[in-house]
Amino acid sequence: MKLIIGKILVLSLLLFTVESLVAQENIVDESLALVQNDSLLLDSNLVQNQDELTDFLVPISISEDEIPCTNIYETWNNDHVRINPASISTIDTILVLVNDSSRFVFPFEGKMISNFGQRGRRTHSGLDIKLQKGDTVVSAFDGVVRMAKTYSGYGKIVVVRHYNGLETVYSHFSEILVAVNQKVKAGEPLGLGGRTGRATTEHLHFETRYLGVAFHPMHILDFDNFDLKTDTLILNRKTFRISNRPIYQNIVDIESDDEHSETEHEIAPSASSSTPEIHIVKKGDSLYAISRRYGKSVKQLCELNSINENSILNIGQRIKLN
Repeated sequence: MKLIIGKILVLSLLLFTVESLVAQENIVDESLALVQNDSLLLDSNLVQNQDELTDFLVPISISEDEIPCTNIYETWNNDHVRINPASISTIDTILVLVNDSSRFVFPFEGKMISNFGQRGRRTHSGLDIKLQKGDTVVSAFDGVVRMAKTYSGYGKIVVVRHYNGLETVYSHFSEILVAVNQKVKAGEPLGLGGRTGRATTEHLHFETRYLGVAFHPMHILDFDNFDLKTDTLILNRKTFRISNRPIYQNIVDIESDDEHSETEHEIAPSASSSTPEIHIVKKGDSLYAISRRYGKSVKQLCELNSINENSILNIGQRIKLN
């Protein structure tokens, strides 16, 4: 009798053990299923986020005649920032930045938090301007949007080609507001501030490029007044040197050998509060600066002095104001 009871107990114990093992296996299977489901949810979220990153405005149709500066650029590339960069030794030109028919608007009136130049072994090819998420960034000049997408460390980026061949780059947007091939005016919104791409804080990364080569934006930007330093810019090999100090050259200072000097606008003061008859050109003067100083348009100055907006001013030259 005792033997039978013992066998029953052993069999009961074995049965309990088997049931426990099966239950544990089911628990493991269920846990694994939950992990797999969570992973699928994560994958689904990742795909959804990727779709959001590429959810930009549909490119606008454009004719070749509407593309700026096809005479100096080989392609109209919508995928890359740098496109067949030119040799800087071959660049020697004068850019007219503004005139009576085109204007400049500061992209975002904020504090510069990082300069152009070397960052260890890397080159920081633009300026960083502090802003808050959602702040509106605008186009500096009239032009056409060449690129609007998510792009590597730039995050959400917009590249605008302007009608003088200059290209400006705006990146780390939280949202892009323009489409590829869209015509934009100076001051027209391009995107909203953010920190997409390689960014540790919300800011605007701003670049100036010509024929694919970046140069120091401080050649033209005046952060003290949120304006242009000049209405014309000399572009040559000195302009493209990698330095965190701009090598600013005005039309009247093109022969200067000081590669690290920054010319300030020096405008002769008037003898009285009324507009004088003549302005004597000083180092750093430009038609645009003179026109702003005396409340005249560039067109008026050109007509009064029988010159054009691209004319080179010489130190000591007398400019009629009335």
